[in-house]
Amino acid sequence: MSTRKLGMLTTVAAVLLAVAVAAAINLGHRRPAVTPTGLAPTPEVMETSYNADATEADDENDEAGPPETQEEAWAPVVDSFAENFTRTTGGKEKWRQRLIGDPKQPHVTTEVAKQLATVDIRNIPKGHYESREIVESGPFRLAVGVYYDEGWAMLLWLSTDGIRWEIDAYDEWLQ
Repeated sequence: MSTRKLGMLTTVAAVLLAVAVAAAINLGHRRPAVTPTGLAPTPEVMETSYNADATEADDENDEAGPPETQEEAWAPVVDSFAENFTRTTGGKEKWRQRLIGDPKQPHVTTEVAKQLATVDIRNIPKGHYESREIVESGPFRLAVGVYYDEGWAMLLWLSTDGIRWEIDAYDEWLQ
């Protein structure tokens, strides 16, 4: 593992520890979607989905297994968002549409879709998506670090309704 990746992993681990402490302190409080330039604690699973047909999963029906074994379900969502995040060609609306994905099966929750409309794409850092790695997981929740060649990383939080995975928050780190 390169020194740069080790440094990024150390940074991500430190931030996750801070997030876990903040989450423990604020347990039970709903958090807003993360802005792309600010650091916010991991939000709780959002109840509203961009897809009106999505339903809450129930713990008793967790037959799909842990997120690590469902990579074929969540990885395309992460890869698409990570690749398109720095691709601002075509203007803000095309950028936002690429991040949301298919409106019938979007890659993001309603809250993230709304938040993306407020982003000034001139502030998006340059980057070429390089790799991803699970940094935290639970039965219906997943945090994935995505890394860019230009030396910065982003953390994506995903949740599932037991069928599909959606990004319900994201945060970037400039290295």
